[in-house]
Amino acid sequence: MSGSEASTVPMHPVIQFLDKHRVLLCTACSKPTCIPPKGVGRHFKKYYKDQFTCEQRTKSAKEASKHPALAPKSIPIPRREDGPVPGLHVRDGWECMRCHYVCGSEDAMESGHAWKKHGWVASMPKIWREQLVQVNVPFIGLSITRVDLFLYLKVPQVFPH
Repeated sequence: MSGSEASTVPMHPVIQFLDKHRVLLCTACSKPTCIPPKGVGRHFKKYYKDQFTCEQRTKSAKEASKHPALAPKSIPIPRREDGPVPGLHVRDGWECMRCHYVCGSEDAMESGHAWKKHGWVASMPKIWREQLVQVNVPFIGLSITRVDLFLYLKVPQVFPH
């Protein structure tokens, strides 16, 4: 396998470990995001309580703990040129072309970022563009700030491509 290929190790029919990114994904989710290594049992209990027994949830959590998965805040953000993380949900977002700040709505970009951070006003050309993003945990807030070449959200992180 070449270094650019991501290996996927199935642990349970609905849990995958992506070795290249060191993340756990729940494939039962319609919009898969990363599951914290210690949060597999809690994830199943919260979202799939009726689909998985307590024993199945415990077994999945125990199996997941055998893999060197990182907590979402510790996951190195992939480079844009590497493309999207396989299996991770892709969603619409907006990116500031001046500072690469990213958010989930154009209204938030316009009034919450462009105007406050850059003095943008409606008579000026837009300084943002649509941007597909991947989030390694569900959006808790919709604001994201740029650090180096990678985009981060104050709590969850975002992988743009």
